[in-house]
Amino acid sequence: LDICPRTIYRYVDELSLSGIPVVTDKGSNGGIYICEDSKLYATTLSKEEQNVLLSALEMLETDGDIELANSIKEKILALNHTNVDVFSLENKKIVIDNSHIARNDKMRAKISAIDKALGKQEVLQIQYHDRQQNISTREIEPITFVIKEGTWYIYAWCRTKQAGRLFKLSRISHIKKTNEVFSRKNIDKEWTLVFNNDSPFVDLYLEVQDSAKYDVEEWLGIDSIKNKKGKNVAIATIRDDETLYSKLLSFGNKIKVLEPTCVKDKLIDMIKDMTSIY
Repeated sequence: LDICPRTIYRYVDELSLSGIPVVTDKGSNGGIYICEDSKLYATTLSKEEQNVLLSALEMLETDGDIELANSIKEKILALNHTNVDVFSLENKKIVIDNSHIARNDKMRAKISAIDKALGKQEVLQIQYHDRQQNISTREIEPITFVIKEGTWYIYAWCRTKQAGRLFKLSRISHIKKTNEVFSRKNIDKEWTLVFNNDSPFVDLYLEVQDSAKYDVEEWLGIDSIKNKKGKNVAIATIRDDETLYSKLLSFGNKIKVLEPTCVKDKLIDMIKDMTSIY
């Protein structure tokens, strides 16, 4: 087939990651096989096919059948089990606006120190304060910066836990150089960028006033807002966690949660608790 063994093994990895069972037999009559009992489902879609179907569903939403369109979307997205939460840029070039930390000298110093260690593949010793207020000293092998919702993290191999870990820069109190150079581990396939996001996803429906339309587009994306019978309706699938409610409250009376009921009820309880202290 004019391909090298490395390519073959890469294809085998892709099949395995796609949930297709692959078996190998050694010996002169051996080889690599797809398990005989395995079945390829006709509903499996390529990324291009999936995008075409999702685009077509926009027409269904325009006709007003939002619930049906979203039900179909959920089933289409469920067919693809790849991790859509994490991706990397192929050209490795990006400009980041650090204006929100421009006056924070300590944060700038942390970013600079870790950035230099990344380039040199140098082990760092850090003092870390976790969410449970535990303070620990860790030796880490920095791999890459991660920025989520404007918050800086460093993804690193933690020698203490012997696993990849995500460290929030604002929770690092001290950074010490060790001058020890490490060899980067091949752990890309094991990435789990954990942000305490075990919360379930919900289908969020919002009625948005014109004055808040731009800000909601910034938050959920411009494609999330549709005009339904003269009203702005935002639709998004999002995690039902504390970050969601903080964001909803920040809009005040410029948005109204239409669905789901569980989000409306929790938001009402939070507003009552807030008014009770004033």
